[in-house]
Amino acid sequence: MKKFTMYTMMAVAFWTLTGCSSWDGIHAKKASVSIQSTGLADKSENDQKHTVLDMSSPSQQAKAQDDPQPRISYLSMNRELADQLMQVAHLGSTAVAMTDKHIYVAVDLGEAKEKGADQTAKDLSKTNDPAKEAGLFGSGKGAQMDWVTAKPIPTETSQAIRHMLTRIYPDSTVFMSSNPLFVSRMMYYDMQQRNNKRMETYLNEFNTMVQYAFPVSQ
Repeated sequence: MKKFTMYTMMAVAFWTLTGCSSWDGIHAKKASVSIQSTGLADKSENDQKHTVLDMSSPSQQAKAQDDPQPRISYLSMNRELADQLMQVAHLGSTAVAMTDKHIYVAVDLGEAKEKGADQTAKDLSKTNDPAKEAGLFGSGKGAQMDWVTAKPIPTETSQAIRHMLTRIYPDSTVFMSSNPLFVSRMMYYDMQQRNNKRMETYLNEFNTMVQYAFPVSQ
């Protein structure tokens, strides 16, 4: 009798252990699937964060109206990245501004060389330095200029820019424009940084400029 009881207890113990093991295995499998599903969802969500606004396109201008830009508190010109874009997208003069909010790309399509625009762009690049005077918008000149009108950036060009930037910065929003005044001022900032000027000096002006170049609802 004692021997039978002992076998019975051992059988119950074995069943309990195997049952618990199977239960834990099911939960572990569900947890693994859940984690993988979350990973896929996160990836899809990140893919949706890729936003490129080409402001030479009217439809993109309308889209920008629904994407208010928060104030920028950090600014740095990325010459190396601009040079890479010039090679990959076969661009002329290009400037890239990195901020704590977005990435801004100025693409020269030769419009600044057209009659009338050339001299304005040259003057814009050489004057109204906020480090020495009122600055472009402090003087009131900037608000009277056309920062929006621009030649359309070719689709293959904008796609090449988008592909490169979103590959390096997957969560970024990219604003690009070929407006000659925007291009000229961006090249000016680029030159100032290469001359070891502090970009903090231009933060206020840059914030105002991008509001004009990429108009949004306030």
